[in-house]
Amino acid sequence: MLAVTRTYNTGGAEGTFGQTVPSLVAGGLNVFAESSFITGARNDDEFRSNLGIAGQSALGTIRVHYRIMDQEGIVLVEDSKRIRIASMNQWSFDSLGVGSVEGPLTVELWLDPDDLDEDPCEPIFPTGFLAYVSKVDNGTGDAEYLTAAPMMPYTACLVAR
Repeated sequence: MLAVTRTYNTGGAEGTFGQTVPSLVAGGLNVFAESSFITGARNDDEFRSNLGIAGQSALGTIRVHYRIMDQEGIVLVEDSKRIRIASMNQWSFDSLGVGSVEGPLTVELWLDPDDLDEDPCEPIFPTGFLAYVSKVDNGTGDAEYLTAAPMMPYTACLVAR
C-alpha cells in the first residue's frame, strides 16, 4: 500500500495552493529490474506533470524504461531514457508524447536488465535510480512532488543477508 496526502485550499478560482506529503519509502532507490510506480500524475487543463529521473551508477550511463498509463491502465506512451552517471533529468509529459488526458495517470519505471549489478545487494553504491513526478497546478503554479515507490526496495537486501 502506498499512501500520499495533500492539504490544500478549495476556495480560490485561480487554482490550489497546498502541500503534498509523499509516502515514506524506505530504500527508495530502485536497484532491481522490478517496477517502481508513481500514482496521481495529471496532464490536462488544470495540471501539467513532469517526469524526473536521477541515476546512480559507478560504471556510467544507465537506461531507465518508463510507461505512462491512464486511469483505465491503457498505455499512453512507453519508452526509455538514458541517464548519465550521477545526473538527474526532467521531461514534461507533453514532450514525452502524453498530451492532455482526463483523470489521474500512473507512471511505471524499471531499470534496464543490461544495467543490473550481478548482485545488487553487494556493491556499496549499487546501480539504480530514483524517480519522481512534479505535478503543477496551471492556475497557481503550485507544485506537488510525487515519489516513485519501488516494488522491491533496496532494504530487501538487508533482510536477505
